[in-house]
Amino acid sequence: MGQMFSNLNCPYYCSTELDEGKDDPPSNDSKYCEAVTGMLIHWAVWIAVFVLDLNLLINEFNDTDSEAYLLQLSAFVCFCVSAGTIILFTLSHYTWMGRPFSSKKYGEKARMLPAFGTATVVAGLKASNWFTILLLILAGISHERDAYKTLVAQLCLKTLGTTMTMVNQRYKTYASIQAQ
Repeated sequence: MGQMFSNLNCPYYCSTELDEGKDDPPSNDSKYCEAVTGMLIHWAVWIAVFVLDLNLLINEFNDTDSEAYLLQLSAFVCFCVSAGTIILFTLSHYTWMGRPFSSKKYGEKARMLPAFGTATVVAGLKASNWFTILLLILAGISHERDAYKTLVAQLCLKTLGTTMTMVNQRYKTYASIQAQ
């Protein structure tokens, strides 16, 4: 597999570790494997969140006149705004912007997402988490056992995904400050 993901010039927000390790000489240590594994887990978590949110909206909370539907729809829309922002920046990264969000060889560092982009992603994820918490409380009160179990798993995944996203951004910020 070699340096397959490094050669794709993945944006730093997919994996800061892969982005920062581009100038490292090839080696047999586990650092590269750990970075790829972390990136794949990060993607898998967000795909699972999308699928679970959509499933809850379609199958569990589909009465459009209920508070539960409004909360689930809000959680899903906030998540989609964050995901859409990342997809938009990734498409622009690979098409017309010349891959600004990934480091180049020989020390040229990646540009960070603009502040509004980072704020949109993080605010959407945090709002989605809070709507899920409110929905979890409502499902607990109304004794919706199956939905409650899914919501607990969903909240765990959203918390993990949000943390992984914020760590990538903070690590990049810290690395940029250290380089100055």
